[in-house]
Amino acid sequence: MRPFLLLTALLSACAGPSLPEEALASRGILPENRPVRVTLLDHRAGTKVGLFNESMVSKTERYSVLRREATYKVIPDLDMGVLLKQLEQFDFFEDAIPSANRVRGARITLQVSRADQVWTLAFVQGDPAEKLRTLQDCRLAVLVLYDRTLGLQVIENKQGADIFKSGTQPKKGG
Repeated sequence: MRPFLLLTALLSACAGPSLPEEALASRGILPENRPVRVTLLDHRAGTKVGLFNESMVSKTERYSVLRREATYKVIPDLDMGVLLKQLEQFDFFEDAIPSANRVRGARITLQVSRADQVWTLAFVQGDPAEKLRTLQDCRLAVLVLYDRTLGLQVIENKQGADIFKSGTQPKKGG
């Protein structure tokens, strides 16, 4: 498995003032001040998760609006900088296509939209194993940040507490 710059830098970023931005900058890790959206789709499982940086939308603005689902979380610009650096290290931007178009037959898709540019990396059955490894590494980097980020999204929920019962899923459209 490839070394994880992300985990080291992320733990440092989470530690707060003990490792200032200057120390991260010396490693080439800078806050990403352009609007960024990262979307990870697992087409087989039908799941979608995503991240916005604070330059794209504020946490208050994002989480206070009633939504159908809590798909996206908002992360600090520094964390997004860490993620983009990690994706770069995994060759995401070299392997991805500069397009927002969906890839037919894809099992997993990772899409990064930064300012007015979009990159899409998708794995289709029959693709080389190296492409799958790249996508899995990138997927893990996204999920590390997604899982460690608290997002208190207001969602539509007509089921009330039943939403937490095993096997109960929210109904589409309400």
